[in-house]
Amino acid sequence: MVTNITIHPLLRPAAEAMHQLSGEGTARIDDDPELSPGLDCCAVCAGPLDDCPTSCTNCDSVHYCSPQHLIDDASNHAAVCEALRCMRHADRLLNSQILASEQKGTGSSGGSTAQSLSVVQQPELNAFMVPAHAQHGWEYVAPEKFLLVFPRSEHRGEEGEDAPAAKRPRKLDVDSAAATSQHGRNRAAQDAPDGPGFAGSPDGAGSAEAQLQLAVELAERTSTLSYAYTATYALQNIPAAREAARRAKDEGRSLELVVLGAAADAELGDISSWQVIAAALDQDVRIMFVGPEVSEHLASTEAQQGRVTMRFEQGTYEQGVTDQHGLQHREAPDIYFAFNPGFTCPDYDWTETVKSLVRVRRSPTGGSLGGGQQTSGTDEVPCLVVATNTSVEAQMEAEWLHEYGWRGDDPASPNPYTSLKLAQSGTLANDVYRKNAWLGVYKHRLVQSRTHRGRRSGKYSAKTIARRAAQVMYDAMIAPVARLLQKS
Repeated sequence: MVTNITIHPLLRPAAEAMHQLSGEGTARIDDDPELSPGLDCCAVCAGPLDDCPTSCTNCDSVHYCSPQHLIDDASNHAAVCEALRCMRHADRLLNSQILASEQKGTGSSGGSTAQSLSVVQQPELNAFMVPAHAQHGWEYVAPEKFLLVFPRSEHRGEEGEDAPAAKRPRKLDVDSAAATSQHGRNRAAQDAPDGPGFAGSPDGAGSAEAQLQLAVELAERTSTLSYAYTATYALQNIPAAREAARRAKDEGRSLELVVLGAAADAELGDISSWQVIAAALDQDVRIMFVGPEVSEHLASTEAQQGRVTMRFEQGTYEQGVTDQHGLQHREAPDIYFAFNPGFTCPDYDWTETVKSLVRVRRSPTGGSLGGGQQTSGTDEVPCLVVATNTSVEAQMEAEWLHEYGWRGDDPASPNPYTSLKLAQSGTLANDVYRKNAWLGVYKHRLVQSRTHRGRRSGKYSAKTIARRAAQVMYDAMIAPVARLLQKS
């Protein structure tokens, strides 16, 4: 894939910045971990915001207590400065459009707020395509109108693979709701005068403002579609997930998926978009969305979208797979998905949920299970697909999952269906990221359950693991040789 194409600055990948504090700043953060350098205090020394008259004049997003500290932080800030500047312009544009939309909806005609969110449906322009196998990435499925800000690159496919220009993926055949995001900000972005990217003058479509409108709309739309399209990509291209989908199809049943930690403003932002999985795989799909942030109106309900049946559960996953006696009563799915779960974030505790995932899905050709933890035939624990925001976070979560027996075949890799909407960290002003930017898959190897006195979680310490490994090696290699020498 060639890279000499021009992408709008708002949509370009942002570098993962390194934020370095001074010794004084580190001490202040240790004393008050709630401080956010660059946002509510100096980006270098963490001094009070009231004493920070200096900020970056380009992005106006990072604050310093002195010009010298701005200079000291220049090498770190340069990696994200342009991205932050574009984000501020995009926010101003969206806010002005939302305000204009609200004013139009509350005018003399007596229109309501709900009316202000209405848009003229244009499915031929706004409907994204169903990704074909090996044709992955937003540039292959985005509508033609976004080519001005997100052009389609030349594709150097493998031998025998169709070029996107010759064989475009088909449109997702859904109702009009799927062609438009469920978020009011997205609706407002489209509700601008004359629509996004269509200025009054003939050359208006090429103006900077029109291009920014298109880029904002694409970024907002992909931030909602990222979840369903990421799952589709995994099911088409990640071997463990692809094999699970194939097995379900061969057995003549629906593909069973569980989305962990689902939230109304993320995985459930547009529930109609999940039809893309069934359309891409050409099979029926059942998805259970479970999480504490599932909205009240969806909790304990079901919905049907084309060939996709969805169930919504408010709470944590382990609460729904065990009864009052602690016995498991729900069969494991084919695959688990977790989008930006924050396994290592101190605000969440995923321990019991991750433990509850270690359940075997029974194959029709498999035998009975012993104690619920031993497999027979082709029975196995479903794989876990995890999307994270940054490579550092992906590495940390891989190490955390490894402690619970989940191992990745390969390191996490860039996700071609990451959200194109940039976000600024609420912890460090110089950190910019995109949702679902990295994708990893993990498989669990069943072992006998044991307890360890030194760890309440039941995990082995590093010393215990090394000692056990040494004992196994001695029993298998050294001890037999020693016995033979004694006999001789």
